[in-house]
Amino acid sequence: MTIKSSGTISMQDIVDEFGGEPPHALTEYYRGGGRVPDNPQNSRIPTSGTISLIDFYGAVNEIVRTITTGGLKATFGAFWRQNIPKRAIINGGVTRALLTIESGMKGTLVIDNYGEIQGYGGSEGRKGGDAVIVDSANITINNHGAIRGGGGGGGRGGVGGRGRYVQREPFSGEIYTQTTRYTDFSEEAVSTRIFRLTWGGAQVWQSQTNFLNPSAAIGGWTYVKGSLRRTTPSWQYPRIYSYAVYRSRTNYTHGGTGGVGGRGQGYGQGKQNGSAGRDGGRNAGRGGAGGNGGGWAQTGIRGRTGANGNSGGASQGAYGGRGGWAIKKKKKGRNVTINNLGTINGRIA
Repeated sequence: MTIKSSGTISMQDIVDEFGGEPPHALTEYYRGGGRVPDNPQNSRIPTSGTISLIDFYGAVNEIVRTITTGGLKATFGAFWRQNIPKRAIINGGVTRALLTIESGMKGTLVIDNYGEIQGYGGSEGRKGGDAVIVDSANITINNHGAIRGGGGGGGRGGVGGRGRYVQREPFSGEIYTQTTRYTDFSEEAVSTRIFRLTWGGAQVWQSQTNFLNPSAAIGGWTYVKGSLRRTTPSWQYPRIYSYAVYRSRTNYTHGGTGGVGGRGQGYGQGKQNGSAGRDGGRNAGRGGAGGNGGGWAQTGIRGRTGANGNSGGASQGAYGGRGGWAIKKKKKGRNVTINNLGTINGRIA
């Protein structure tokens, strides 16, 4: 507790603030000498030489720092590992990201928060960031402002179901040309027959078996013998029977990809909505929309299930990330006292 700033000061007032064993002398209490911390509040107290009771007006056995960014360990420097009470103040109007109370702190630490401490928002499907992480003991947090865990990221949307369709060439009817046809060469005199299939000028198949009788699967296509279009005279050898043909095959298409989940609300940003899913291929399902990001310390919304295709079902959307902690202890034994006169969004460990 700070020594009074006016009126009469006694030796006992100094002892009550800074401690010490009797018999007492003012020379025990030079600034920076071991009992009195060298902080701005104690600047009137000399480091050597003449010293008097009135030098202790407003003195305090505490290292006080005002912080905006950065870690506390660096802010307090060498005092961090000294058994001296410490106080960190975050002024009103200050908004900062994650505050980490690092390990190795000796003594006590009081944090007076009048501003905002905010965790980062989680990306797609990820947990929101924590606002305060405590890794030392003997901490007191007096919250007059706001401490907010980040929102979790929304989940990705599900993939649409697979589609299929039949590709037919030609689209209707059949083809008969010099380069696309099915031909039966019959050497009846010697009981020999050759069957040949050509398509677009390329020989697809040749056999002594009537393999298009009436259809056959070759190279992923199903070829079907059509109508007889040409027959050579009976006296001509080999006898040639030429048929029109058509072919078809089943094609499969991929379902549309799911939309991206929105980022959760966090330091320097509001929560974001998930994006729409993409269209799939022909007869395939559209991907589901990504889930929206969560508000302060809230879990992100699960992504939507994709639409089914005519050849398969869609997948479900992914879950959103959990909201971040408002105040989280990194290890057991990190005792924290919280006096909340403001707003806290999120869990407290």
